[in-house]
Amino acid sequence: MSQQASPDSQWVFVEETIPDNSQYAPNTIIHKRWRLRNTGPATWNGSYRVVYVAGNRMGGAESQPLPHEVAPNQEVDIILLLVIPQEAGTHRGDWHIVDGQGHIVQSASGGGGNFWLVVESLATSAGASGGSAGELGADGGVASTSTGVSVGVSGGAQVPADSGASAQANTPRTLKPAVLPKWVLGMNMRDYAYTDMNNGIGMATRLDEYQLKHAQKLQELGVKAVRFYGNHMHAETQLCIDRIGKALNVLHAHGIQAVVSLGDALGHSGLYVKGDDIYHTEPPHAYFHKSYFNEGKYHQFYMPHNEKVVKAFGDSDAVLVWEIGNEFVTKPVGATDEDRAGFLRFAREASDMIAANSTQRISTGLLNSRQVGQLPRDGSIQFAKQLYGLPNVDLATSHYYNQDGEYEWAALDMDIAREMGIGYYIGEMGTAHDFGPRPPFYQKEIQFWRDHGAFMVMPWGFSLENQPFMDNRSIIGMIHGDFNDVLSTIRQFA
Repeated sequence: MSQQASPDSQWVFVEETIPDNSQYAPNTIIHKRWRLRNTGPATWNGSYRVVYVAGNRMGGAESQPLPHEVAPNQEVDIILLLVIPQEAGTHRGDWHIVDGQGHIVQSASGGGGNFWLVVESLATSAGASGGSAGELGADGGVASTSTGVSVGVSGGAQVPADSGASAQANTPRTLKPAVLPKWVLGMNMRDYAYTDMNNGIGMATRLDEYQLKHAQKLQELGVKAVRFYGNHMHAETQLCIDRIGKALNVLHAHGIQAVVSLGDALGHSGLYVKGDDIYHTEPPHAYFHKSYFNEGKYHQFYMPHNEKVVKAFGDSDAVLVWEIGNEFVTKPVGATDEDRAGFLRFAREASDMIAANSTQRISTGLLNSRQVGQLPRDGSIQFAKQLYGLPNVDLATSHYYNQDGEYEWAALDMDIAREMGIGYYIGEMGTAHDFGPRPPFYQKEIQFWRDHGAFMVMPWGFSLENQPFMDNRSIIGMIHGDFNDVLSTIRQFA
């Protein structure tokens, strides 16, 4: 490759994550981001690439395209998925941008065109036995023996001490799949396992037909993951295991993995552990009262039930992610330090329990962490770092809708996930059919999150039938006239 400078392309540094000399445990996965502004006269088109130059590549790609075209005076986020080396000490890696002729795009401030990362690996003799450093897979994902990252906390709610649920909470886990997919198009089908057990289903009374028909259509669309809820308020543990198994079998036969949510904060859905109905007391949607977390009431039904559920599928290739639940929130609103500590204790114990019984990754399933912490921005940042610093919380997730005002907090959690070096995905997103044209929204939003490092985006929710219970404003369903146009847009991201 020529080492000449590009004649009409330059950049200026704007900002970055992960300051130089940051310290990490070996094998920690990180997302390093540099934000650069194009200060030259040329548009950086699809021929421009980020190229590894020198030093420790840390599992990063040798070469990767820019995430989008960058016109003059526009900015671009260059994000690399890296793995902290196993060898103790300081490690540096350098990259630069080249144009279509292989010429280096220079920094406008001089000093060449390189941008770099310097990190310190805190490897010890004990840590060195945990396996070799992760490597990028052929699809660009990262192989790793652990996605945990140690985060110091001070003030506010404190991360609770190790619970008895997992003696190996701080021991690196062998995760399955070993390589987190680089990109997955997902879809929400909340009651895929329990369609026939919910009220108002109407046409969807034949579970076999319903599941097969939807799996076939999802396969046609190129969807690779479906998010559904694993429990039902009227189902005993063995029935839940049977229903989850049936749903996984149908999806997996069509090349689709599952994100299984193990509880719902919203009691009106009925998709939560049997017995927990007595704790769904808070309006407007029968949310859990915060005493459910503060007083450890989840030990009564949630923990023993879900331990059996997770163990039944803990090594299944059909499960991509376990979520500890869906959209937990502090109700009544107005969280105290006690409330925040109570939820952190629940998240710690639930994720430890899942980790002790499975090899798959674990996520919170939250709309965003502020829904629990109920803090202004600075406090929300601290609380999110405490939550995503728990040893067995492997992934961050956010939910947002065009009309709900939660986008800022979704983006904040994702920024924190990148900073902390853990993977993240959008577990729910959508827009109301009467809130403006929907195809441009899905086009813009899915593209944005894919470009910014989310490994998966999961639009809400999908139905081939005119189901009364799904007649909400944001459903991607035949009940709305733009159904085919929305699907055509989403299909582009398969």
